[in-house]
Amino acid sequence: MKIDWTLPQTLSLEEIEKLIDTAENIRNKAIIALVYSSGLRAGEVVRLAPGDIYMSTMQVHVRNSKNRGDHYQYSGQVHGLLFPCLLK
Repeated sequence: MKIDWTLPQTLSLEEIEKLIDTAENIRNKAIIALVYSSGLRAGEVVRLAPGDIYMSTMQVHVRNSKNRGDHYQYSGQVHGLLFPCLLK
């Protein structure tokens, strides 16, 4: 018996922008943008530390990922939001 397999629903760009705009502080805006742009899992975002964000190469070091152990994720468009969070 064949089971129908459908892809999960995704948010449109307009919905993501609205979600980012409704976030109350820059930290939450940065987290939402990072998750959307890089596809990180919730557990990976929770384990991020300020030292894992490399502004010079626009990469995020993801530790203990589900399938790949440690890896680097490109996050170029989000770095403008991440930088003020690192200064606090």
